Amino acid sequence: MERRQRMSGPDRRQQVLRIAAEEFADGGLHGTSTEVIARRAEITQAYIFRLFGTKKALFLEVMIAAFDRVTEGMRAAAGGETGLEALARMGAQYTELLSDRTSLTIKAFLAFGLLLNNGAALQVADLDEPWAAGARTRIQPGLFDHITTETNR
Repeated sequence: MERRQRMSGPDRRQQVLRIAAEEFADGGLHGTSTEVIARRAEITQAYIFRLFGTKKALFLEVMIAAFDRVTEGMRAAAGGETGLEALARMGAQYTELLSDRTSLTIKAFLAFGLLLNNGAALQVADLDEPWAAGARTRIQPGLFDHITTETNR
């Protein structure tokens, strides 16, 4: 009978974060089961909760790691450049980063944030135009629930 080698705590934590990122990319916070994550990691669901406390805390760690990857990617891409050259490099890096399915958890959030930034710059709050109403949307619970694997391509 073959016996598997035990993973260290930090290695197991990283494994769970990697698997959770893949699952959250497909199902989001509410559509992802910790049972599936545990099964893929070959651990108990209770162990996931011992490591992270709650499913939401696990999701937040995945999100923070994704934001860190984007931030570090932008810094590395810009290097010592400034201005348009830095922006061009950062844009190329961003496109490359988003080809990683585990970054999709932040893709919609960043896109919506950029919409809000542009709305503020254009002062859409002061406009009485039908198209401006969408740009005045507030971030609230459930705002991204409509985003699924199929709609987020």
